[in-house]
Amino acid sequence: MIAAIYARGLLILSVGLLLAGCGRYYYGGKPGGDFHADSAACINDIGIPSSNKQVALVAKEPYKRCMLAKGWTREQRMDDVGWFRGIEEDQQVIDLADGPKQPEPSAAPGSEIFCRARHLDNRSDWRDRLPAYRECLGR
Repeated sequence: MIAAIYARGLLILSVGLLLAGCGRYYYGGKPGGDFHADSAACINDIGIPSSNKQVALVAKEPYKRCMLAKGWTREQRMDDVGWFRGIEEDQQVIDLADGPKQPEPSAAPGSEIFCRARHLDNRSDWRDRLPAYRECLGR
C-alpha cells in the first residue's frame, strides 16, 4: 500500500518536472502594448546593424532587459495565445523590417492546445470532459 502511494507520488512528480521543462519563452502581459514597436525599438537600441541596414545582430540578454524595461513579462508557456516570441538565441541576426520570427498560431480551433485549454486545463472534472475534448480534436 505504502509502496503504491510512493510510486504514484514519484510518477506525478516526474511528470510535473517533465512538463515544467516544456514550453517556449514568450513575451506578454502588457495590456494594450505593441510588441512589434517595442521589439523594434529594442533592436534598434542594442542591435549591431549591417552595412546595408537591413539586418542587425542582437544579443539575447540585452534584448530581454530592454523588453522587460518596457513593461513586458517573459514566461515559459505551453500556449502562445496573446504572447510573442522575442530573441531567444545568444546572438541572432534579425531582419529589421520583420523583427523576430513569430511561430504559427498553435491555438487555432481544432488544435490540441486550443482543445485542451477549452475542455481540460484547470478543471477538476477533466475525466467527464474527455468526450468534448476528443470531439474538439475531431477524433
